[in-house]
Amino acid sequence: MPDIKLSAGDLSFNLKIGEQEPNQGAHLSIYAGGDDHTHGNSTFEADPGFIILEATPAVESEWGEHGYEVHQTARDANFEKIEKLAESFEKLVASSQEKSKNLEKDDVSKSLHEVRKYLFDYYYKFTSSNAHFEVNAFAKSHTIRGPFNVVLDTKTANLVMHFNFRTYKLITKEEFEPIRNLMEQAIIQNIPVKMEIMIPDIAKTSIADYEKRKLAVESGVTK
Repeated sequence: MPDIKLSAGDLSFNLKIGEQEPNQGAHLSIYAGGDDHTHGNSTFEADPGFIILEATPAVESEWGEHGYEVHQTARDANFEKIEKLAESFEKLVASSQEKSKNLEKDDVSKSLHEVRKYLFDYYYKFTSSNAHFEVNAFAKSHTIRGPFNVVLDTKTANLVMHFNFRTYKLITKEEFEPIRNLMEQAIIQNIPVKMEIMIPDIAKTSIADYEKRKLAVESGVTK
């Protein structure tokens, strides 16, 4: 995904949002020999700002009696919740409307609504808020004995695996702070907040032009 550039007057901030990243983690290796029952545990933490969309197991080696179970949990500190964003935007829009109530046009409030809608669309795409992943596994072995307790055979167990993750970028609390400051300054100076898409092969383009270009690519019509 391209970066989104927000600007108002001399202030600007580049935000990366909606990016999906592949990751590999939660590596696990356990072995049981003799009369044994072993356990193993491994975790994966999504990078700051990211949530976990998918966790696909990749078994490298396995035999004998073994098993595993996984748990995923949210981590509030990993990204700014949409409820907090909504509360902040509500206060900002109210402040903007109060300041511009005697003006014929309220372009600042309109721009804040546009920014809010664009950012919230990324939150609404997925319902997951998980950022912490944990896998717990076991391997159980036993010996087969004959007369006089002589060991005839040993049934060992083994499990070597990891998980392939797909993660998705939202907004961190640290990122939203300068964004909020930028919008507060836009209200004070009565300057609409401008959004631009920063694309590697094109220096910058408007949100509308980017959406048109994206739609053309998806429909197979490119120019």
